[in-house]
Amino acid sequence: MTIAEIENEWLKDKDMDSTALDKESLKIPDLHHKYHKMLSSENAVYRRMAARVEEVKTLRWMYFSGKLDEDTLKKYDWEPFDLKVMKQDTQRFVDGDPVLNKYVIELGDQKEKVELIKSIMSQLNGRSFQINNAIKWQQFLVGQ
Repeated sequence: MTIAEIENEWLKDKDMDSTALDKESLKIPDLHHKYHKMLSSENAVYRRMAARVEEVKTLRWMYFSGKLDEDTLKKYDWEPFDLKVMKQDTQRFVDGDPVLNKYVIELGDQKEKVELIKSIMSQLNGRSFQINNAIKWQQFLVGQ
């Protein structure tokens, strides 16, 4: 699921009908379940992506250190790295590596999705208080 798709789902779900607060209150568990399923799924993707970033980071460190064997180079379709890099400079090459950074950027996007869903769930957790406040306001307006 993309960030835009999650945002579109929330746009449909966020509004409450102030004339049917009882029904809105009953929808909270269903909405919570919907977004909790999303959160679980996106968290699982995030964990797999984070593990992949660490794998690629190690492989690229070995690549820049000259420690990868031919089979691994062929497996990933990488050309041999011909520069001799001093041990203390290897991390600089890893940090600026476009192959690794592609995975890091994807991981950042995934983290943003997880944070968005957490934010939505936080709003849902406070929805019953919002409904209660709306009911109290309506009672105040009619003089109760």
